[in-house]
Amino acid sequence: MIKSGPLSDPAVIAILNRDFVPVLHDPSDPKTTGVAPALAVWESVYASNWAYRQGFATTVVISSDGKIPLATSGIAKHHWRDVGFSANHVPEKCLDLLEVSLDRERRYREAMNGSEGSAAALARLHDEILRSIKEASRGNDGRTVTRFL
Repeated sequence: MIKSGPLSDPAVIAILNRDFVPVLHDPSDPKTTGVAPALAVWESVYASNWAYRQGFATTVVISSDGKIPLATSGIAKHHWRDVGFSANHVPEKCLDLLEVSLDRERRYREAMNGSEGSAAALARLHDEILRSIKEASRGNDGRTVTRFL
């Protein structure tokens, strides 16, 4: 759905072309699983629930080093409920997701560069991202995510 919604919006296209490297990741393809640690949560959710074989639509923005998720449209087994409501479908929500991701990437890099207080900053960022995954997932399998670092 993102292809016919947000990916047809000029503002979304502009920010993607300027600041991101879009990649399609298929958790059912063994050649791509395990490549980015940031996607481990989604890979394990896909592997643990047979219902995802029927459809698993989500958007995940990961850090430039592939180690952490920065933002997501959620982990939702009933993705049809998201039509018209999530970043997968609404250009404005997709733009928000991308802008939040850019801010989190900046803060992640600062924390990883070892500045004073970086461990605390990384912990705060981790908690913020974890809350956002749970919120975006609206109680589906995302509620079981307890950590990703």
